[in-house]
Amino acid sequence: MKRYFILMILLLSGSGYDILWAQDYFPEQNKNIAAGVGMVPVAFLLDATMRDFVRSTSSPTSDIVFGISNQMGEPYVTLPLIAGMYLGGLAADNTSLKNTGLYLGEAYALNIAVTFTLKSVLGRARPYNNLGNNEFTFWAFKDAFMSCPSGHSSAAFTTATIVAHQINTPTAYYISYGLSFMTMMSRIYYDKHWFSDTVFGALIGTLSGFIILELNSQDTEEQAPKPGVSSLPVFSISLPIL
Repeated sequence: MKRYFILMILLLSGSGYDILWAQDYFPEQNKNIAAGVGMVPVAFLLDATMRDFVRSTSSPTSDIVFGISNQMGEPYVTLPLIAGMYLGGLAADNTSLKNTGLYLGEAYALNIAVTFTLKSVLGRARPYNNLGNNEFTFWAFKDAFMSCPSGHSSAAFTTATIVAHQINTPTAYYISYGLSFMTMMSRIYYDKHWFSDTVFGALIGTLSGFIILELNSQDTEEQAPKPGVSSLPVFSISLPIL
């Protein structure tokens, strides 16, 4: 029970991915970006600790929870979501919904290109190989050596960034980033990635989303809330450290 409590605290505090990111664009977010980049080497030092901790929560309940959250990073979930929002927006003549699907599709493509290029180049051994977290075989092109960065994590945070920004309510941020964080944890739970892989993936996914939002900022400004409507800063780029 204590492990579940700690994991829940980890989730709530780690849902720290900063709604300020969804309210302001570059270069205002340089500090947040620097914090995110700086978190990757810190996470590297915590790889073994996080692996042991998350996997120690193994139980039928954890299998269900992580089994569900793991799906958020799957292409068969993301691609239908993109198509559904875009086509649904066209059918309903809803510009906001259509643009959300369009932005998500663009961000997802950018994220996939960056993530899988890095996976191939770095060739980091997945945890289940039991070779340690500093084993790299560059240009390996083998699934067992494509641990870094986490594709599920990057995809989940790409989706969370676009969807949460477009909805732009505190509830949307909590749900989107909370589910994304659980996707990160699920990859550690299934021994597919190190903690630093998931943090790096989350950073790539978030940046992919905001790059696309920045490139489409003119459309975004046309859909922006009227003056006087504000949203609450909920997340911070900092992830929890045990």
